[in-house]
Amino acid sequence: MLSAAARSLSRSKPAEGIAFRDRAPWWGGDLQTLRNHLLARQQPLPSTTSTRLFPTSDGTGDRLMGRLEQPVRPAAGTPLIVLIHGLTGCEDSTYVRRSARFHLLRGRRVLRLNLRGAGPARKLASGYYHAGCAPDLQGVLAGLTDEDTRHGVFAVGYSLGGNILLNLLGSLATRERLVGAAAGGDEFAVIESASVAQCNRNVPALEVAERAERLWRHVQALQVLRHANDDGLIPQTPQTCCNGAGRHDGVRLVRTIKCCTVNDGDVELFHRRSCNLADLTR
Repeated sequence: MLSAAARSLSRSKPAEGIAFRDRAPWWGGDLQTLRNHLLARQQPLPSTTSTRLFPTSDGTGDRLMGRLEQPVRPAAGTPLIVLIHGLTGCEDSTYVRRSARFHLLRGRRVLRLNLRGAGPARKLASGYYHAGCAPDLQGVLAGLTDEDTRHGVFAVGYSLGGNILLNLLGSLATRERLVGAAAGGDEFAVIESASVAQCNRNVPALEVAERAERLWRHVQALQVLRHANDDGLIPQTPQTCCNGAGRHDGVRLVRTIKCCTVNDGDVELFHRRSCNLADLTR
């Protein structure tokens, strides 16, 4: 049963509960996804901001960073909203800022969390986040003050962030400070999402996306190598750190950091192991 704080999130103005309708010319999920990228705008957040750091428990000394947003007109009795970004995201991802603005305008405090090594927290960590980083989230919950959580915490995870959140929920012995949670992303229906992405109408978009992904991997590789060079970890310049085939070693490094290997092509098995929804019904 939901707590009083969680139920307060559902008490919205009637306009907020109107069924979603496609608006021309953005018909269907594909075009709506493009719209969010093409028309992305960074609107200012109506809040005062402070920075929070959260240590990890694995002995690496890595820390996570979050931006705690205090609304201009706080609403009484509402939980702290913790927003957890997805793959390649951070506190300033468009969907994170839009969600933060939505809650702040309704008087709710918001924590825009950067997962390990993400965004402005890159210098605070030697590693990167992945689907097995549920203990990092547990450390964030433990690192919040009693004042922060006086009405509990409502966590929201996007894509990979939702995967991590569900893994945490499945492993917690108690609710701790959580009064509710929400998660959404393609990984909750991997096969269905892949089928939609690979249908004929998306072939041109997939070709463009693959080219953009290759370019982005090279950009990320150069960033990783630049950080490593700044820290004195490698003596080579990006131009000389290549293998015999001319392929940048940093590209493989980034792919190792950001991707998981599926053994024997068993996508369903990987999906079940990486996000076991059955654990949440115990």
